[in-house]
Amino acid sequence: DIKDDLNQLMIMTLFPNYIISNSSYHWWGSYLSVYKNPNVIAPNLWIGGDKAPFDSYKTIYRKEMKILTRPVEVN
Repeated sequence: DIKDDLNQLMIMTLFPNYIISNSSYHWWGSYLSVYKNPNVIAPNLWIGGDKAPFDSYKTIYRKEMKILTRPVEVN
């Protein structure tokens, strides 16, 4: 239901801290935060698993994001 998704997104904007998955939905929730400088922790692998490291998609990451390496997926 779109109404529920919109409500969830609006609620997500109310937090000062985020640990997000590699999801555009979570990215937007943190981006639309009502806080000027939210703390955002994001995974270093976004799309394509180990074929797409941080440098391949660095435009997804914003300055305030802390990039976390996910050792479970490191070969």
